[in-house]
Amino acid sequence: MRPYELTKDDQVFIEKFMMFDIVEKKNFWSKFKSDDKELMHKAIKQHYIKEQQYKCAYCQNEILVNHGMVWDIEHIISRDEEPDFTYEPENLCVCCKDCNVNKSNKKITLKNLTKNLPKNENEYAIPHPHFSKYCNHIFKS
Repeated sequence: MRPYELTKDDQVFIEKFMMFDIVEKKNFWSKFKSDDKELMHKAIKQHYIKEQQYKCAYCQNEILVNHGMVWDIEHIISRDEEPDFTYEPENLCVCCKDCNVNKSNKKITLKNLTKNLPKNENEYAIPHPHFSKYCNHIFKS
């Protein structure tokens, strides 16, 4: 999957975000309001809806609507586990509400995190939407 490409405005916004302390970063996604943030979130969501061909990253159910309320931007490694990955494009995708609630903020990495996002699918307990092929994780009888 092709990750979202950050614009210059996105990068400036993220640089400001990275100056917050860990507690502020954990609350930032849901509590902080700004037009810049809302525009970036909308662009991220629309990018992944199209990139994923209207399929949930986890269950692969097809949801043929653009309405933003049907889709959640998913932080593959949760904001609680690693807030510095909040705006890392390869840590983002979209998923259906059911999968987002089911995954919640569970730890999905198999090793302790480092400063950089793990990019090897073998470092994750679940298929990673950017690094794994979904079909390789379907059980065959």
